[in-house]
Amino acid sequence: MAGNFVSDNCRIVPTRLTTASLTTCYTGQGFPQIIGVRLVNFHATLTPKVSLQYYKATASTSYYLQANYVMPVANSLWLPFEAFAMYENDLLQAQSDTANAVDVHVFLAEVPGRSQ
Repeated sequence: MAGNFVSDNCRIVPTRLTTASLTTCYTGQGFPQIIGVRLVNFHATLTPKVSLQYYKATASTSYYLQANYVMPVANSLWLPFEAFAMYENDLLQAQSDTANAVDVHVFLAEVPGRSQ
């Protein structure tokens, strides 16, 4: 329910997956709270498989948030996290098996005076 954050300072961090390799979409800085992530297949004919991971820097461990999801043509997937708090240097990473077909939008709430 991202509606709880409408009155807070929010922003979107976009990333285009230009390769089939794991791509960092957001690195934790300050005290970010992730409202959600939208994966968008903007390709007119392809159905790429996409995965989204959370990398916890202090544990050097990755956790799948979504694995091997087949994106329908010209469609999107919203993953609500409801203010999931990341630590400094933690990563949100995405991967698509098709280059230049998927955009990732990280929606985050800023903590005034503490986020960058």
